[in-house]
Amino acid sequence: MCMGMCSEMLAAIHKTTSMAAFATPELHTLFSEWMESLEHEALAALDQQGEVDAAALATKLKISEASAIHLVAHLASKSKVSLSVRATGKGEP
Repeated sequence: MCMGMCSEMLAAIHKTTSMAAFATPELHTLFSEWMESLEHEALAALDQQGEVDAAALATKLKISEASAIHLVAHLASKSKVSLSVRATGKGEP
């Protein structure tokens, strides 16, 4: 099991490194602009609806729930939103 996880990690690192080699300054700029646009859309949705869960925000922004969570965490790190979390009951005690 450990070898399988290590293999997956190495594959992910290799993929990330390969992608980074092709990421030109222009692509970095475009990604930054897209992220800013998503931030503005997310903040507008939150201003309009007040409180929203990650799944609903993801649907609104047409991104995955994992991406919405990352975006909200990024906004929270910039003090643009406050977070509230609760257990879903899906984990083990």
